[in-house]
Amino acid sequence: MGLHHRLAVHETMMIQELLLGKSLNLWKYKRALHEIHDEQLKELIAEQIPIEKEDMWDLVTLLQRRPLLLPSDYISKGSEYGK
Repeated sequence: MGLHHRLAVHETMMIQELLLGKSLNLWKYKRALHEIHDEQLKELIAEQIPIEKEDMWDLVTLLQRRPLLLPSDYISKGSEYGK
């Protein structure tokens, strides 16, 4: 697997932040379903739940398929950074 197929640390952190946001949204949507009385709004929120779940699975899959790019992968031992 070449370096272009790996995730850099900042990319991994971004995916983790996106997952956190999606999980918070999912929690809020599920909680809101019990508190909202307007049927149209309830339907709109209910439609978002499977979308958030699918997005989360896509992000988890991306994390699982792409190993983390470590500094040792791109810093040669002879460079000033590898000393």
